[in-house]
Amino acid sequence: MDSAVFKFNFNVEDDETMQERSITCNPTIERNNNEINLSNETNLSKPFSLKIPQSPSINKISEMKNNSKLWQYKDFNQYIIYYLNATNTLQVIKHVSQTLNTDIVRNEYEGGFKLWECAEDLLHYFIDNNNFIINYIENKRILELGCGHGLPGIFCLLYGKASMCAFQDYNEEVIEGLTIPNVIINNEGLLSKSKFYVGDWGNMSNDYNDEGFDLILMSDTIYSIESYPKIYNVIKKTLKKGGSVLMGAKSYYFGCGGSTKQFEEYIKQQEGSNVCIKRVKEIIDGLSNVREISLFTFN
Repeated sequence: MDSAVFKFNFNVEDDETMQERSITCNPTIERNNNEINLSNETNLSKPFSLKIPQSPSINKISEMKNNSKLWQYKDFNQYIIYYLNATNTLQVIKHVSQTLNTDIVRNEYEGGFKLWECAEDLLHYFIDNNNFIINYIENKRILELGCGHGLPGIFCLLYGKASMCAFQDYNEEVIEGLTIPNVIINNEGLLSKSKFYVGDWGNMSNDYNDEGFDLILMSDTIYSIESYPKIYNVIKKTLKKGGSVLMGAKSYYFGCGGSTKQFEEYIKQQEGSNVCIKRVKEIIDGLSNVREISLFTFN
């Protein structure tokens, strides 16, 4: 399969309209003789694997700390989290063509380089609910599915006293070029409490064989209805008995078809009385359509 170039020219500092903040997604990309064709086939998937940060890369990222142009930070009520300035440092990544003008290309790129609103919603929820931190994060094993920047997981390690956090994203480029650097720039010592996984959720539900997690974090992961069985299977494979899932999502994903209500109904169909679902927060701020945070507790 030939590689293409993906240029990231969004700016996380710019104000965006509701239209710009909506998700645009394309079906699978097929390449034949260097031509890109769109297909509705979705049977391709990326292998699941553990990604171990290498010392040369860690040292290089640590040296970048002094270059403030490469980094940005967000202040969540004096809880500071640093993250890579994607506009300046990820202009050219070997991936899919920017000419597709899309946030998501199924089976190729799942939007990991974009800082999604629902990830920030989870951070605000943590800060506003100290009891949640004490009961669900402190001394707990955390998994952030579809992590991208990984800010919720980093918060759990940096401020929530989580015992460890695993970060998973579909794309290896995202884990290597964004998630791992973000962990290091906040505190290199967090690496000893972190694991990084790449690959498709379907393969993860088959191949994950490590210890289970107390809490799974998800933000803007349920945009595609077709992904619900994979997400559910990953939850069942990786979540400890009695564990919980905290999900930040939009009430409806225009152009992709997924919604909070549909995902909650799907989980209820699978689990029946074995799951308790509670809508813990609703966000209406004009930046997008209504966003919601839901807590799933599995018996």
